[in-house]
Formats: sequence, structure tokens, C-alpha cells
Amino acid sequence: MGDAGDALYVAGTANYTIMNLLIDGDQAAVQCRFKARMAAGPSYDNLYAFFFRFDGEKIAEIWEHLDMGYLYGRLQMDPAWVREGA
Repeated sequence: MGDAGDALYVAGTANYTIMNLLIDGDQAAVQCRFKARMAAGPSYDNLYAFFFRFDGEKIAEIWEHLDMGYLYGRLQMDPAWVREGA
């Protein structure tokens, strides 16, 4: 999660549980549940899907998919794109 995660979640509370892992050649997909305590107070429990492409032993690309509506709700945010149906 990097620096963004450090600002959103209380240190030491993050926990990933891998539900599914698929590997095919230089690509991998991981479905996981991420739980943590948010810095703003509420608990966080969301499903994620990560897709990776490798170049040798290094990660070349990562795609991340999650329920952004849930995340924004936990942050009590109402982004314009939600209101506009974009």
C-alpha cells in the first residue's frame, strides 16, 4: 500500500488473507481480503484483486481492483464521480 496506506491505516493492524492465487507464465492473479483499523477510527474489511506481470524475477506491472464505494464510505467521502454516475 505504500505511503498512502501509512496515512490511512493504523500501523500494525493491516492483515491480508489470500483467498485465491493463479499463476500462468509471467502473470499472476491474487484475490485477497484486507482488514485493518483506519486512522480515522473505523474498521476496514474489503476484497481486493491484484494482477501482476513479471519481467524475470521483478514485478513489471501491477493492477489493483477493489470496492472503491466501500472505501469512500469508510472515509466518509462523497466524490463527484459517484454523484455524477461516472
